[in-house]
Amino acid sequence: MRKTRSSNDYMVQEFIGQWDDEGVFVYQAFNREIADWALMHQKFGGPNFNPTRMTWFKPSLAWMQDTVANPISKKSQNQIIA
Repeated sequence: MRKTRSSNDYMVQEFIGQWDDEGVFVYQAFNREIADWALMHQKFGGPNFNPTRMTWFKPSLAWMQDTVANPISKKSQNQIIA
């Protein structure tokens, strides 16, 4: 989401991403241990998952692929969960 000014000068939040009739698609990268645990249990948790850590969802698969493809800045985020 990004904040923009509307024509009547109110701040609005704009969602830029993908959606269909069933919902909104968001993507997030995790390290292999967190991703494997989540896929096995169909929920987040496990010994390496920290529910109080802030995370940023990416609004498109292309953006997420770019994030994961950069090993210098995101060494521990190499598994994508959509």
